[in-house]
Amino acid sequence: MDPRDDLRRLLGFSPFWPDFIPLQVAGRAPVDGPGMAGRVTSLVRATVARLG
Repeated sequence: MDPRDDLRRLLGFSPFWPDFIPLQVAGRAPVDGPGMAGRVTSLVRATVARLG
């Protein structure tokens, strides 16, 4: 996969997702909303490293 495509999608992360996704999942799967932003940040860093 092209890391630029991954990065483009990751940068679309919204600070509202941790509140919205649990509603969308409706208890069908566990969702760690509070940890979501940190995981996205880590993934953005790893993806940027793949560019170089």
